[in-house]
Amino acid sequence: MAGCSAAPEDEPPAASTVTPLPSQVGKGLPAAIDTAVKAHYGYGLSEATGRGQLQRVTAQDWKVCFQKPGPLSDSVIFGVVRTQEQCPDRWIDKLTD
Repeated sequence: MAGCSAAPEDEPPAASTVTPLPSQVGKGLPAAIDTAVKAHYGYGLSEATGRGQLQRVTAQDWKVCFQKPGPLSDSVIFGVVRTQEQCPDRWIDKLTD
């Protein structure tokens, strides 16, 4: 088609320029969310003990125990517990396990 240009099919796609999100482990959930949003990351939450207590979350009541990349290159999943609880030794992630 005249006047249209397209990249040759044998060229690889442009590399992603997503900067890794610094670890938010040990921080309160409000600070972790704020950092993710400022870095233009989407985020998800998973209750880290596997008990599924995340029906209605007040961010101030939770802390980050674990962090891993989300399903998109600019997303993250935080494994969280209530602030008064200790972090478990292992993350029982019901979102992906």
